[in-house]
Amino acid sequence: MSMSVDGFVAGPDASQDNPLGTNGLKLHDWMFDNPNQENNLLPELKESTGAAIIGYNMYYEAIPHWGGTGPLGDDIPCFVLTAEGKVPKNAPAADKDVWVGGGANAIQQYIQAQLLDELRLDIVPILLGGGTSMFGELGQFMEVDKLEVHDEPNAIHFTYRFEKA
Repeated sequence: MSMSVDGFVAGPDASQDNPLGTNGLKLHDWMFDNPNQENNLLPELKESTGAAIIGYNMYYEAIPHWGGTGPLGDDIPCFVLTAEGKVPKNAPAADKDVWVGGGANAIQQYIQAQLLDELRLDIVPILLGGGTSMFGELGQFMEVDKLEVHDEPNAIHFTYRFEKA
């Protein structure tokens, strides 16, 4: 999940016509600035992922820009969280990971339910000044273990593991 230094994963006024809000697309520049970079996330993510889960807002704002596929393409099933009681009971991931791609509200719900094992944050050196907060108000104290840090010119990548209660 790409996040600004001030903790936002989308700028203000996000919509289908303005995905990720005002200046929010800058959160993903690091992925495209150097497509041959050693830390290219997408191939590794596609290889390890058996199913994807995203929130409705992320789906609604981004689907026109994904060319009719999900965030990871047509080969990986994507479930969109909608109304209460319609959450998939089993994601067909086989022996691969289930990727909770966002948005922030979906990730917050998985954190609160203690269903997220790891969180990767790609901190981008910008201040959006407002928009969608990555963590909002989780309402509880949590500790995480730092697993990995990788620094590159346009982002710092942190991977955390959640401690289970």
